[in-house]
Amino acid sequence: MNIEEKSVLTTHEVAKYLNVYTNTVIHWMNTGKLNGYRTPGGHRRILREELLTFIHNNHMEDTLRVNSRKKILIVEDDPDAMDLYLSILEKDNYEIKKSYTGYSSGVAIDFKPDLIILDIMLPDFDGYKICDFLRKSPETSETKILVISAISEMRKIKKMYDLGANEYLIKPFSIIELKNKIKTLLFPEGVLVE
Repeated sequence: MNIEEKSVLTTHEVAKYLNVYTNTVIHWMNTGKLNGYRTPGGHRRILREELLTFIHNNHMEDTLRVNSRKKILIVEDDPDAMDLYLSILEKDNYEIKKSYTGYSSGVAIDFKPDLIILDIMLPDFDGYKICDFLRKSPETSETKILVISAISEMRKIKKMYDLGANEYLIKPFSIIELKNKIKTLLFPEGVLVE
C-alpha cells in the first residue's frame, strides 16, 4: 500500500501499513497517541498527515522501509533456473530485475537492490569477481547477496563468504529453502511477510 495515494485511512489500512494489529491502532487512538476521528457511522479514520506525524514522533521510519516493496536482482545465465526463480518470487510482490551475464549485473549500481541472487558460474565474469565488485561499490555494499550454485566444495563456499556473500544455497534445493533464505535476508527482524 502506498500511503501517498490516500488522504484518509482506515484503522485496518494503518495496521497493515505499520505491520501491527488493528486493535493496536485503536488503542493508540483511544489513548490519544494517534489522532483521528469517527465517521457518522462510527468508523475510525486517520488523516495521512496525522499518521505521518505519528510515525515521525514515534521514530517508526524503519517500519516504513521494511514494508516498502523489496527489490531483487537475479544474476543467472541458465534460462530455466531464471524462470524457476521468477515463478517462485513473482507471487511475493518483489520488484525484480534479471541479468543473464556477470557484465550486465552492473545494473545493480543503478537499481540498488535489497537482495542479489547470484550464480557463480557465468559466461563472462564469475560470481567471485561480481561479489567482490558489489561489496566494494558504495551503492551495493550493504545489499544482501544470496549465492546459489551447484558448487559444494567447502573451500569455494568459504571464498564466497569471505568476499561478502550473506548466504549460500547448494543446488538442488527446495522451494521452501529458497523462500526462507530470501525472507530471512530481506526481513531479519522477523517482520510479518504476507
